[in-house]
Amino acid sequence: DFHCNKQAILNTEAQQGKSSTKDNFFIPKLELMQSFTCAIFHVGSLMQWIADVLECLLITHCKHPFECTSCQQDFILQIAHILDREETIQLFDLYTLLSSSSMPGQDPLINAVIKEDEEITSMETDPTLAWVSNVNPATQLSLQGPCPIHNHFLKGILSDNT
Repeated sequence: DFHCNKQAILNTEAQQGKSSTKDNFFIPKLELMQSFTCAIFHVGSLMQWIADVLECLLITHCKHPFECTSCQQDFILQIAHILDREETIQLFDLYTLLSSSSMPGQDPLINAVIKEDEEITSMETDPTLAWVSNVNPATQLSLQGPCPIHNHFLKGILSDNT
């Protein structure tokens, strides 16, 4: 589309740069805009090109903390301190949650994995897994078929003729 109208731009001498007339059409922003159009057509709207996410982050990480600052010139530093404090509080809350949910000698993360495993093997999810877990002894970690497994190629691999 641009190249069809390129001559009209040349005829009106509208290709002005910052200091003088440009003799070429190397305009990075224009090239970038054309590649965006093609990419959006082929791929669809990409998340990093949508402003909704950035606007939400701007509100939660800049606007709300700015209201807690003294509105002086160092408000950026004040916002950084506020966000650091919020992150520290969130990490402390997570730590206290994990510490309070554990019993002496038990790891809460392992308990969570065991609980999730029990939910997966529940009767409602998969009756076959529930049956196998009830029939299989707790000490046996794997099931073995009725026939022993033999490597029939081991004799050929270990022989001197190879």
